Amino acid sequence: MPEKLDIDSGTLLSDIERHFRVVAGPGAGKTHWLVNHIKHVVSRSKRLSPASRVACISYTNVAVNEIVTRLGSSATQVDASTIHSFLYRNVVRPYLHLLREGDGKPLVAFASVDGHDEHHPSYTIIDEWLRSIGQAKILQRAFKEQRDILKDKLCQLVWQRSGGGVWTLEPRKRDRMGKMLNTICTSANLIDYKRRYWSLGIVDHEDILYFAHRILEGHPLVCQCLSARYRYLFIDEFQDTLPIQTNVVQWLADAGTVVGVIGDAEQSIFGFLDAHPQHFLSFSLPDYLDMTMHHNRRSTRRIISILDRMRSDGLRQHCFRELDGQPVTVYIGDVDRSLAAIRTDLPPDAVLHVLTRKNRDAHRVRSAIAPGTVEPWESFYGADAERARFMEHVIAGTVLAKRGQISLAHREAARIIGRKGRVRKPLKCDTVLSDVHWKGIAVTVLQEFLTNHAAVFAGTLLEAYVRCGTCVTAAYPAVTLTAVKAGKFKAFAEATPYSHLAESVRLREEVRHVRTIHQAKGSEGDNIAVYFEDADRVRHITHSSTAPADEEKRLTYVALSRARNRLFLCIPMDVVINADELNALNLRVIDLRETQ
Repeated sequence: MPEKLDIDSGTLLSDIERHFRVVAGPGAGKTHWLVNHIKHVVSRSKRLSPASRVACISYTNVAVNEIVTRLGSSATQVDASTIHSFLYRNVVRPYLHLLREGDGKPLVAFASVDGHDEHHPSYTIIDEWLRSIGQAKILQRAFKEQRDILKDKLCQLVWQRSGGGVWTLEPRKRDRMGKMLNTICTSANLIDYKRRYWSLGIVDHEDILYFAHRILEGHPLVCQCLSARYRYLFIDEFQDTLPIQTNVVQWLADAGTVVGVIGDAEQSIFGFLDAHPQHFLSFSLPDYLDMTMHHNRRSTRRIISILDRMRSDGLRQHCFRELDGQPVTVYIGDVDRSLAAIRTDLPPDAVLHVLTRKNRDAHRVRSAIAPGTVEPWESFYGADAERARFMEHVIAGTVLAKRGQISLAHREAARIIGRKGRVRKPLKCDTVLSDVHWKGIAVTVLQEFLTNHAAVFAGTLLEAYVRCGTCVTAAYPAVTLTAVKAGKFKAFAEATPYSHLAESVRLREEVRHVRTIHQAKGSEGDNIAVYFEDADRVRHITHSSTAPADEEKRLTYVALSRARNRLFLCIPMDVVINADELNALNLRVIDLRETQ
């Protein structure tokens, strides 16, 4: 049985050589505790040497950057990264050559691998693949809808491993597929599809987890070397860990690495990625410490009382701020009227963050806040997918740079260049670019768009695209951008304001004021409004239960727990609710239907 211990964000462990699990609810100060624990380990450990380090894994690049900043001088002995970056840098990149086909040939053209990215289907490869598996029929004009669905499914392929150790590759979701696509998307066919990219040295995020698992499982010496390098491994947000990652953690612990995980099963909301709270709940290593943090340093008592009611594990949080705060307020009515009423209840300079379950609801809220707002990216990709992807990287990089996230901005802008210095359409270049050149192109584009931001923002997409090509060629004459000719892209680009694209561009580290609950994970705000799209979400609050919460209830919990001072619930007028149940929870209910 593990030793159980209650701690707070200032607790330092006397024994740093024991595995541990920390259960920490929202606002508990777990990042503060984790950073202090790492500093404590760095200063006291007798197992660290100039050649060994502490590994710290977090879920997002923003969280990683925050940890590195807080570590200060201790960061020199710590490798902080996402799980994909950690496994790519330490396992896949140096040992990918170990993976072989049955005939002894390399599984991947490992010498050509240069990083990993989201999967971007190639029309040429899709065409060749479909013909090779006898499915050329779908290439006919009559099957355009099925081709679009197929491309979407190919963007979201996931590796799964059976209990018997057999690997399969499947679409993340099999909705909308039908007989034709189900016939095409067998595991054998999809692995054949992936191999075509591997032969070019192109790998994606999902491949990194798959390759790392196979390397570590098939070559125990690699795991021992990794354990010798990383004497301590600490993982934040462990409730969002995937089964493949859980196995890697177990192997490193068996090899001698001290493992510590921090998380909260009630905040596990990435089931669509195969994450499950059970991975955290069932965590077990020999003689491990099982610790719980009870404080909530973020929210007021009134907000915490609602959160405690929703938990199924019995954890009750204490308000560190010792502040009752304002009542949680429920608005019933059209979302535009609800948000207008909320703003009148806040100081003029207050920032209001609005969270929704689905993207379409986020779009609806943005339109309510700013009538006439459009979501143009789907149309852009429909007009010209290559140019849309190119401009999405440019615009996202510019938005991040404007917000001061320079490192992320440069990384985003650099994605306009292909791998190994080979440019990707719509860029054209007959030579291979050096690292200095492709990084320089990213800086050139960002500098141009930041220096002339007012003019770019006030112009059209076409003007921004032309400006991009002009500045790149001026700095690097060998690189050009495909000229614009009459067609769907030109018509779309002339009619679309750049501002519409900038205001709705998808960011990897989403920080807009209106966003989905998934995008808001890990963030907080003084004033949070949560859009309840149906009666089930209301019941998550009114009907407490000790049964394990389903993912939708956990999503509601995560959304409400983002609030520091003020929490507002926006319920559309067509959702049937029982106001008495809300009043019984000491919620302030304002029915805007009565004033219409």
